Amino acid sequence: MSFHFANQYGNARAVPNMLLPVADGGISPQGTFWLFAAVTVLGGAWVWFAVPETAGTSLENMDGLFSLPWHRIGRYGGREAGVEEEESGEGRGKEQGREVEGREPEAIRG
Repeated sequence: MSFHFANQYGNARAVPNMLLPVADGGISPQGTFWLFAAVTVLGGAWVWFAVPETAGTSLENMDGLFSLPWHRIGRYGGREAGVEEEESGEGRGKEQGREVEGREPEAIRG
């Protein structure tokens, strides 16, 4: 929480000065835009390569995944942790081995 407030304070102090023209010591509105665009692209690349996909992963498998060293978690850390990805379509429509197609939702049964 304190990091958030420190970051917001720094942004509130820096951005107005960054928006000033180059002649006045800023980097201009265009330069500010491109700086923030570059930071966003770098952040997106970091997320793509360093943050593992955890959709459909059990908590037990996630424990194994996050027990790996930070530099091995990335896109392929699931293989090293023994997390197997489900084939698309498999596992859908089943609840612990029982078919759930044709079951009525709880609210409709009344």
